[in-house]
Amino acid sequence: MASSHFSKGPLTKFRNAASCDWRKMKIFLEGKENVDFGDRIAKCLENDPVFAREWKTTTVEEARVLVHKRWSKLIEYDFVGLSKGVLPDVAKLDYFLRTLEPYDAGLTTYCMMGSIVPSTIISLQGSKKHQPLVEALLQSKIIGSLCLTELSHGSNTKAFQTTAIFDNGELVFNTPHPEAMKCWSANLGSTATHSIIFAQLIVNGSSHGVHTFVVQVRDLKTLEPLPGITIGSVGEIVGAWNGVGTGWMMFRNYKTGLEALLDRNCSLTKDGVYKSKFKNPAQQHGAALSALAFSRIGVLGKGGQACEFAATIAIRYSFVRRQFGPTDDEEIPVIEYPLQKHRLFPILANAFVIALFHRKFSKIFAEHAMRTASGERSQELAELGKDIHVLSVSCKAVTTWMGVKALSEARLACGGHGYLKSSRLNDYRNDLDPMCTYEGDNHLIIQQAAFYLLGQAKQKSASSPLNLTSALKKPVEPLKTLSGDIIQDASNAHKWLIQHLIKETGLFLKNEMNLGKSAFEARNNAQVAYIQPLSVAFAEFTMFEWAYDISLKAPEDLKRVLVKLCKIYILANLEKHIPVLYMGNYCTGPDLGKAIQEELSKAESDLTPEAISLCDVIAPSDFLLHSSLGSSDGRVYERLFNECQKTANSRPTWWADLVTVLNKSKL
Repeated sequence: MASSHFSKGPLTKFRNAASCDWRKMKIFLEGKENVDFGDRIAKCLENDPVFAREWKTTTVEEARVLVHKRWSKLIEYDFVGLSKGVLPDVAKLDYFLRTLEPYDAGLTTYCMMGSIVPSTIISLQGSKKHQPLVEALLQSKIIGSLCLTELSHGSNTKAFQTTAIFDNGELVFNTPHPEAMKCWSANLGSTATHSIIFAQLIVNGSSHGVHTFVVQVRDLKTLEPLPGITIGSVGEIVGAWNGVGTGWMMFRNYKTGLEALLDRNCSLTKDGVYKSKFKNPAQQHGAALSALAFSRIGVLGKGGQACEFAATIAIRYSFVRRQFGPTDDEEIPVIEYPLQKHRLFPILANAFVIALFHRKFSKIFAEHAMRTASGERSQELAELGKDIHVLSVSCKAVTTWMGVKALSEARLACGGHGYLKSSRLNDYRNDLDPMCTYEGDNHLIIQQAAFYLLGQAKQKSASSPLNLTSALKKPVEPLKTLSGDIIQDASNAHKWLIQHLIKETGLFLKNEMNLGKSAFEARNNAQVAYIQPLSVAFAEFTMFEWAYDISLKAPEDLKRVLVKLCKIYILANLEKHIPVLYMGNYCTGPDLGKAIQEELSKAESDLTPEAISLCDVIAPSDFLLHSSLGSSDGRVYERLFNECQKTANSRPTWWADLVTVLNKSKL
């Protein structure tokens, strides 16, 4: 379908082959208001010299200066209205951050961790007396940071050793030893004036577990750390993170008032009387960390964006790049080779499925956050919070793994040119690779989904507001014959897979305990073959269910294409589980395995005419993407040639020394 939005070039004829309008699809996915908003941001940044850039590596100091200058400009533009001092609409905020991400992940993180995340945590966990801090953060009168991780503890948050001790009407913070120092805190190393601190609250000698505090850490006039606080940088980091100023911090008898405690769920009087609104410490601990779901859901979306960047750059390039052909006189685009489709189209499918899932999930979280902030404490809200947590930890892990793998595969699929800095694939991979670790290491947090499913399976009337147990409701019998509907067959197989892994995991854990193993040992021994595969299968299928349901409700011309993408997604992900399907006797003989492979290959072939248009749907603007291989006009070789010409006839600055060495050489 022809479009006047893009400049004519090598991709024009492929773009015109699509059966649906790319912009109509984009508006269906994201909403017209968001699409127009994103376009306005992109054009504004493109026309501002402060945001101009080249394909070159900056020093740490240069990166931090650039982030500061561009952050200052974003304050002036005030795209989401933060100057009002009120948390903006979640959907608009999310779209702003998603628009900024392809430009510079470091700048996005600086904005998010400097104001959005800390102000959200304070709003959800603090009280009215903390509102001035929320306003100051949003209005950029102060800069925030989040101090969760310690040098020797990350995912095991209960074991944090930073202490906040009640003493004569004050709180005294201490870092008992070097391993307890807070680290990996964005903004803290260079600019943060305030920080959200997770520390053990100790009152009258009794520990009440990890609580959340907000404290000032730097003088607002000099930016020097306050007395009792030592702050530094963790050192040079790969990717865009150098611009963020990631830091560490230690306390030594740092005193502050009781207002530092975020007290929505607890209270501490000047007389040292502590009360919690929860019945047990585990609930209190969960509440202290619950607000992190906001950040984790954002990271989940970053995994999807990684797929979007990878698919856009590699697929556009693969339509332009020609290699070999049926005759010596005719070369064909490398995308025409089935293997290239098989490498890249599942990435494209992942991008769309994650986008559909993430948008719906974000709305659900926003509603939950509003109800929580209003003071609601219903049982249904509590159950919804559990569902949100399970989905956020499992899908964050799966989408970020998908994203990192996608960027690596895309770089390889672009051949030698993929290794150029101007491809942006290397920068994106370095920028987004850490998302598998921050907000919870993927291999650890994803296990929580398996334990949730095991618990739900034991209950005859399990409660799940988001219907997360849909795959458990009706037992799936082993496959006898294929139905002729491959999506239905794949869906049934995935449901059986989840049910099978729940049963096998339970049996394994029971056997381990019967052998005298502790619950801790049994769970550890189940990680590889049972717990992680179960959690992954659950996340993959839940995202498919939600995305497929949305796709079926789309206008007919969009529905046809979205269903193709959902088909590729479910088949490509189910293909990885074929050994378990056979080992568990879900199927015998080659029929299911062959059907998955053949139908996947056919779906990838059928998607070819739509591929460029679909990349247009998910692609950032050319300015934001800034890729010599992935621009919308397809003028790859023109850009590569022009970039090469910048160094024509140049010689190294140390040429004279080289000549001296050559003249002395006896070789």
